[in-house]
Amino acid sequence: MAAVAVVAHAVAGMWRSLVTTPLQQALALGSAATLLVWGILGGSPWAQVVVLLACGLVGWRWLDAPPVTAAPLGGGPSRRTGTLLLLLAAGLLLTLPLLAGWGLAGSCWT
Repeated sequence: MAAVAVVAHAVAGMWRSLVTTPLQQALALGSAATLLVWGILGGSPWAQVVVLLACGLVGWRWLDAPPVTAAPLGGGPSRRTGTLLLLLAAGLLLTLPLLAGWGLAGSCWT
């Protein structure tokens, strides 16, 4: 029960700090509802990928980037490291649903 309260508190905090416009609120609630209904109707390993890409396209088209208030601090990862990590994340995003669909990705719930 304590874990549910901690996660609910974290989600509420993220909502207050990250979801600031009506379009962002609609995207957040719509994506949550879509994933919930999609999961109830049978689900798919691609559900989250599809919803993530759809929200990304809507945000790219209709949301403005927040203004930059300070210069970025030095000492972060290099451009090469950032590119490699981005490619790794994209590869996992595409590969893991395929493996789950083929039954090759293990699960602690089965």
